[in-house]
Amino acid sequence: MLFRSKEIVNSVSVPVIGNGGIASKEEADNMIKETGVAGVMIGQALLNNPRLIDEPNADPVELAREYLKLN
Repeated sequence: MLFRSKEIVNSVSVPVIGNGGIASKEEADNMIKETGVAGVMIGQALLNNPRLIDEPNADPVELAREYLKLN
C-alpha cells in the first residue's frame, strides 16, 4: 500500500492525502515520511479512540465537551 501511494505522489502535481488503515499517530507519521503524502485521513480508529490525534493523556470527558461546543 505505501509503495502505491508513493508512486501516486510522484506522478501528480497536486497534494495527495493518504487514507486507509491508520490506527496510530506513529502510523500516520510513517505514511507521511515513507510516501510523501501531504496528510492522512483517519476514520475508524478515531471511533475507538478519540484521543488518537490529541494528547494521549487527555481527559475523554473534556474532549467530548469540546466536541459538543463545536457542534
